[in-house]
Amino acid sequence: MDTIIYMIIDTITYTIIYTIIDTIIDTIIDTIKDTIKDTITNTITYKIKDTITDTITNTTTGTITDTITDTITDTKTDTITDTIKDTITATVI
Repeated sequence: MDTIIYMIIDTITYTIIYTIIDTIIDTIIDTIKDTIKDTITNTITYKIKDTITDTITNTTTGTITDTITDTITDTKTDTITDTIKDTITATVI
């Protein structure tokens, strides 16, 4: 009779200890999985943000350069045309 009681107590004890250890291990594994997933997600997000910022900066710089070039070209053309016209008029008179 004592043997049966000891077997029942051993089985109950084993089940309780196994359940506690299993729960602790599962919790640790879930925490590690969440941490790794968050780190990868954040890294990808930051890389995308950097790329978009670089593209916008380059596009803006290109637009400003084009505008300045056009303005300088137009001004030089107008000045040269006026000078030639004045010279011809003075020669004819």
